Amino acid sequence: MAEPLIVRREVQIAAPPATVFAFLTDPDKIVRWMGTEATADPTLAVSIC
Repeated sequence: MAEPLIVRREVQIAAPPATVFAFLTDPDKIVRWMGTEATADPTLAVSIC
């Protein structure tokens, strides 16, 4: 059986955790830094340190 591909990346962001969380979970904010369309389900288990 093939091993799954895992990609990890660490980024330091000079912003409060609440601001970063909003930009990762709010579709309107995701579009501002990631692309032209986005959907999000913030009820999924996510670990943000």
